[in-house]
Amino acid sequence: MIERTFKILVLLMTTFYMSGCSSNNDDAMRYFEDRYFAIEKVIDADTDFQNSLEKILSENADDTLFGDEYIAIIDEINFKFNTLANVINELKVNNLLEETNDNNLNRAYRLLIETYREVIESDYSQIVELVKNSDHGEEESNQKFNTLYTNASDKLNKKVDLFYEALHEYSIAKDLEIDLK
Repeated sequence: MIERTFKILVLLMTTFYMSGCSSNNDDAMRYFEDRYFAIEKVIDADTDFQNSLEKILSENADDTLFGDEYIAIIDEINFKFNTLANVINELKVNNLLEETNDNNLNRAYRLLIETYREVIESDYSQIVELVKNSDHGEEESNQKFNTLYTNASDKLNKKVDLFYEALHEYSIAKDLEIDLK
Protein backbone atom coordinates (compact mmCIF):
# COMPACT_ATOMS: atom_id res chain seq x y z
CA MET A 1 0.00 0.00 0.00
CA ILE A 2 2.78 2.39 0.90
CA GLU A 3 4.67 1.51 -2.29
CA ARG A 4 1.59 2.26 -4.44
CA THR A 5 0.88 5.48 -2.56
CA PHE A 6 4.51 6.54 -2.85
CA LYS A 7 4.55 5.83 -6.58
CA ILE A 8 1.40 7.87 -7.13
CA LEU A 9 2.77 10.72 -5.04
CA VAL A 10 5.94 10.71 -7.13
CA LEU A 11 3.83 10.88 -10.29
CA LEU A 12 1.85 13.76 -8.86
CA MET A 13 4.99 15.62 -7.85
CA THR A 14 6.29 15.49 -11.43
CA THR A 15 3.55 17.81 -12.57
CA PHE A 16 3.86 19.33 -16.00
CA TYR A 17 3.88 23.11 -15.95
CA MET A 18 2.03 24.01 -19.10
CA SER A 19 2.76 27.72 -18.91
CA GLY A 20 6.30 27.07 -20.10
CA CYS A 21 5.25 24.95 -23.06
CA SER A 22 5.66 26.05 -26.62
CA SER A 23 4.51 24.31 -29.76
CA ASN A 24 3.41 25.15 -33.24
CA ASN A 25 0.65 22.62 -32.86
CA ASP A 26 -2.02 23.97 -30.51
CA ASP A 27 -4.29 21.00 -31.20
CA ALA A 28 -1.55 18.60 -30.16
CA MET A 29 -1.01 20.56 -26.95
CA ARG A 30 -4.72 20.63 -26.18
CA TYR A 31 -4.92 16.89 -26.81
CA PHE A 32 -1.91 16.33 -24.54
CA GLU A 33 -3.44 18.49 -21.80
CA ASP A 34 -6.84 16.79 -22.08
CA ARG A 35 -5.29 13.38 -21.54
CA TYR A 36 -2.81 14.44 -18.88
CA PHE A 37 -5.19 16.47 -16.72
CA ALA A 38 -7.95 13.85 -16.96
CA ILE A 39 -5.61 11.16 -15.65
CA GLU A 40 -4.18 13.52 -13.04
CA LYS A 41 -7.73 14.00 -11.71
CA VAL A 42 -8.21 10.21 -11.57
CA ILE A 43 -4.92 9.70 -9.74
CA ASP A 44 -5.83 12.44 -7.25
CA ALA A 45 -9.16 10.73 -6.53
CA ASP A 46 -7.44 7.35 -6.24
CA THR A 47 -4.87 8.79 -3.83
CA ASP A 48 -7.67 10.25 -1.68
CA PHE A 49 -9.38 6.84 -1.63
CA GLN A 50 -6.16 5.05 -0.69
CA ASN A 51 -5.45 7.60 2.03
CA SER A 52 -8.87 6.92 3.56
CA LEU A 53 -8.09 3.19 3.55
CA GLU A 54 -4.73 3.86 5.13
CA LYS A 55 -6.43 5.99 7.77
CA ILE A 56 -8.65 3.13 8.95
CA LEU A 57 -5.71 0.74 8.98
CA SER A 58 -3.46 3.05 10.96
CA GLU A 59 -6.11 4.22 13.41
CA ASN A 60 -7.36 0.69 13.97
CA ALA A 61 -3.93 -0.91 14.38
CA ASP A 62 -4.51 -1.39 18.09
CA ASP A 63 -8.21 -2.42 17.73
CA THR A 64 -9.47 0.67 19.55
CA LEU A 65 -11.57 2.14 16.74
CA PHE A 66 -15.28 1.66 17.47
CA GLY A 67 -18.59 3.46 17.41
CA ASP A 68 -18.88 6.92 15.90
CA GLU A 69 -15.19 7.12 14.97
CA TYR A 70 -15.40 3.87 13.03
CA ILE A 71 -18.62 4.94 11.30
CA ALA A 72 -17.08 8.30 10.33
CA ILE A 73 -14.07 6.61 8.73
CA ILE A 74 -16.28 4.10 6.90
CA ASP A 75 -18.39 7.01 5.61
CA GLU A 76 -15.21 8.74 4.42
CA ILE A 77 -14.07 5.57 2.62
CA ASN A 78 -17.47 5.27 0.92
CA PHE A 79 -17.38 8.93 -0.09
CA LYS A 80 -13.85 8.68 -1.52
CA PHE A 81 -14.73 5.43 -3.32
CA ASN A 82 -17.83 7.02 -4.87
CA THR A 83 -15.84 10.13 -5.83
CA LEU A 84 -13.27 7.97 -7.62
CA ALA A 85 -16.02 6.03 -9.40
CA ASN A 86 -17.69 9.28 -10.48
CA VAL A 87 -14.42 10.72 -11.81
CA ILE A 88 -13.88 7.58 -13.86
CA ASN A 89 -17.46 7.54 -15.13
CA GLU A 90 -17.11 11.15 -16.31
CA LEU A 91 -14.33 10.16 -18.69
CA LYS A 92 -15.43 9.08 -22.12
CA VAL A 93 -13.31 6.45 -23.83
CA ASN A 94 -15.65 5.64 -26.70
CA ASN A 95 -15.33 9.06 -28.36
CA LEU A 96 -11.60 9.56 -28.36
CA LEU A 97 -10.32 12.28 -30.64
CA GLU A 98 -9.94 10.56 -33.98
CA GLU A 99 -8.42 13.55 -35.77
CA THR A 100 -5.12 12.84 -34.07
CA ASN A 101 -3.19 9.93 -35.38
CA ASP A 102 -1.68 8.86 -32.10
CA ASN A 103 -3.07 5.42 -31.47
CA ASN A 104 -0.57 4.64 -28.69
CA LEU A 105 -1.77 7.48 -26.47
CA ASN A 106 -5.41 6.70 -27.22
CA ARG A 107 -4.81 3.03 -26.46
CA ALA A 108 -2.92 3.74 -23.22
CA TYR A 109 -5.57 6.23 -22.09
CA ARG A 110 -8.37 3.79 -22.89
CA LEU A 111 -6.60 0.88 -21.17
CA LEU A 112 -5.96 2.91 -18.03
CA ILE A 113 -9.57 4.08 -17.77
CA GLU A 114 -10.90 0.58 -18.47
CA THR A 115 -8.52 -0.89 -15.89
CA TYR A 116 -9.65 1.66 -13.31
CA ARG A 117 -13.27 0.74 -14.04
CA GLU A 118 -12.47 -2.94 -13.65
CA VAL A 119 -10.56 -2.37 -10.40
CA ILE A 120 -13.35 -0.18 -9.00
CA GLU A 121 -16.01 -2.76 -9.85
CA SER A 122 -14.07 -5.71 -8.49
CA ASP A 123 -11.07 -5.19 -6.21
CA TYR A 124 -11.87 -1.78 -4.73
CA SER A 125 -15.55 -2.55 -4.16
CA GLN A 126 -14.58 -5.81 -2.43
CA ILE A 127 -12.08 -3.91 -0.29
CA VAL A 128 -14.77 -1.42 0.75
CA GLU A 129 -17.18 -4.23 1.65
CA LEU A 130 -14.46 -6.07 3.50
CA VAL A 131 -13.55 -3.00 5.54
CA LYS A 132 -17.20 -2.29 6.35
CA ASN A 133 -18.06 -5.86 7.34
CA SER A 134 -14.89 -7.32 8.82
CA ASP A 135 -14.17 -7.89 12.45
CA HIS A 136 -11.32 -5.78 13.75
CA GLY A 137 -7.96 -7.49 13.33
CA GLU A 138 -9.35 -10.67 11.79
CA GLU A 139 -6.42 -12.47 10.13
CA GLU A 140 -8.43 -13.81 7.19
CA SER A 141 -9.85 -10.35 6.43
CA ASN A 142 -6.38 -8.83 6.58
CA GLN A 143 -5.03 -11.39 4.14
CA LYS A 144 -7.92 -10.89 1.73
CA PHE A 145 -7.52 -7.11 1.97
CA ASN A 146 -3.79 -7.38 1.21
CA THR A 147 -4.41 -9.72 -1.73
CA LEU A 148 -7.09 -7.49 -3.25
CA TYR A 149 -5.03 -4.37 -2.72
CA THR A 150 -1.90 -5.91 -4.21
CA ASN A 151 -3.83 -7.16 -7.25
CA ALA A 152 -5.38 -3.73 -7.82
CA SER A 153 -2.04 -1.98 -7.39
CA ASP A 154 -0.30 -4.32 -9.82
CA LYS A 155 -2.97 -3.84 -12.49
CA LEU A 156 -3.05 -0.07 -12.12
CA ASN A 157 0.70 0.47 -11.85
CA LYS A 158 1.28 -1.28 -15.18
CA LYS A 159 -1.35 0.81 -16.94
CA VAL A 160 -0.23 4.08 -15.31
CA ASP A 161 3.33 3.41 -16.45
CA LEU A 162 2.10 2.59 -19.96
CA PHE A 163 0.06 5.80 -20.08
CA TYR A 164 2.92 8.05 -18.97
CA GLU A 165 5.26 6.34 -21.42
CA ALA A 166 2.77 6.92 -24.27
CA LEU A 167 2.27 10.51 -23.14
CA HIS A 168 6.01 11.09 -23.19
CA GLU A 169 6.32 9.52 -26.66
CA TYR A 170 3.45 11.69 -27.90
CA SER A 171 5.09 14.86 -26.59
CA ILE A 172 8.31 13.95 -28.41
CA ALA A 173 6.52 13.01 -31.65
CA LYS A 174 4.55 16.28 -31.64
CA ASP A 175 7.60 18.31 -30.63
CA LEU A 176 5.93 19.59 -27.47
CA GLU A 177 8.36 21.25 -25.12
CA ILE A 178 7.33 20.19 -21.64
CA ASP A 179 9.23 21.47 -18.63
CA LEU A 180 9.36 19.04 -15.73
CA LYS A 181 9.86 21.01 -12.55
